[in-house]
Amino acid sequence: MGKDGVGKSSLIGRAFKIRSLRFYEACQRQDGIDTELIFQENDKVVLHNSRNPVPGTNNNVEAFLARRRSMPDLKDRVHAVWLCLAIPRANEPLFDEDTKKFIERRRQILGDIPLVIVFTKLDLVVGGIEYESFGNGEDPEAWYLEERLRNELEKSCIQPLQRLAGTDIPNVAISVQEGYESTIEQLLEVTAGKVDKYVANEAAMAALMAQRASISLKLSNSISAGKKRHWRGLASGSKFLGYTLKDCLDVIHTEIVSCWNFEDPNRYLVSDQFKTLMLNVVANTDTRDFPDSDVEDVGFGLAVASAIIGIRGTAVRVVLPITANIMLVGWAHDLYQYSGTASSQCIAYIVDLTAIMQILFLLMPQGHMTIPTIKLAITAYSMAGINEVHSRIRDHYENPHNVLTLGGRDHTLEMIVQLIKETSIKSEELASLRAALGDLGKLQRDDPRYGWDDGDD
Repeated sequence: MGKDGVGKSSLIGRAFKIRSLRFYEACQRQDGIDTELIFQENDKVVLHNSRNPVPGTNNNVEAFLARRRSMPDLKDRVHAVWLCLAIPRANEPLFDEDTKKFIERRRQILGDIPLVIVFTKLDLVVGGIEYESFGNGEDPEAWYLEERLRNELEKSCIQPLQRLAGTDIPNVAISVQEGYESTIEQLLEVTAGKVDKYVANEAAMAALMAQRASISLKLSNSISAGKKRHWRGLASGSKFLGYTLKDCLDVIHTEIVSCWNFEDPNRYLVSDQFKTLMLNVVANTDTRDFPDSDVEDVGFGLAVASAIIGIRGTAVRVVLPITANIMLVGWAHDLYQYSGTASSQCIAYIVDLTAIMQILFLLMPQGHMTIPTIKLAITAYSMAGINEVHSRIRDHYENPHNVLTLGGRDHTLEMIVQLIKETSIKSEELASLRAALGDLGKLQRDDPRYGWDDGDD
């Protein structure tokens, strides 16, 4: 919710990777607030747009929210409301009268639907503070500028909100400009937390799946979903008995890919070709053609970026085996049996695929998935982290004590989570890593010359 020009379409574009222009055009064409706005590039989120909250003079907003609150199915309800307000400049008021009325009556209108106040255009405030400071001939340190910003937000946003509504409304100041990615991540995290508390955990997980701004939230949501569904079955094998290991891995594969929610219109990430590549990656647990990397020394993100730069710098052609090596992956077609071997292969698949999803997030700040991007991500992981992951898993299951305690499902979960976190790319690293990688635009364009079985320069 919010006035025209406050930055709603830019926020949606940044948070969900829906093209801002398409969102703006859809809002102009909508018949009313009941219109469901769903976009092909990210169909995991359903949006309803209200240009202005106008209780007392136009009850469309209130009537819509009342209808949605009474819907029997969770999927038809409103899960959260973002009320967007531009941070005031030059002693402008924060609220108009209609917005004040809406906030004052929020409990009657919304019930348990979480409301988050979004103060937009933070970058303009930061720019004004810096201009004023440097314009006065000062050379302020970072802490001084941060303190001035906190004071400005407290005076112009927080205090007026608290005078009107108390302290129980969550609020986040954001900017959609480069360098402010952490503010969008904070907004998404606060929103998901409120949805989890007041609506349903399933809706909160869906919100984290729909967002495409935070790699850290993607990773934590992927871990949470895995724990809830099939990772606990790895230790006992109870959920997998009677199925082939490949069947089990297919289920795990689909769930992990779904959590990351890439724009993948050609469904490359759930294709048989990609699954075959993943089986080949997991099968090579004993020897690799790539040298060991010092992942712990430099961090996984930097190791990945260095590998990608090395590949591009030496014009290596990314050629990966699409046809499964029967000698290597024959195990995948056997019936699942409770054993250290089966558990180690499942663990390797989960950790390897999650690491590759993170690298794809690094490589795809926008645009849709392409085959060269996938092959580059697999190659980078093979160079940057796979040796350490697979050797840790192998050493664990070669330890007689661990084999004797194989049924300890908590230990299995602990190992998966630990390996995933050790091969993680941090949100705060993304901007610098992408800057080091340079132009990624070519990766985001499909080229008919390059397919699964072809080399990609």
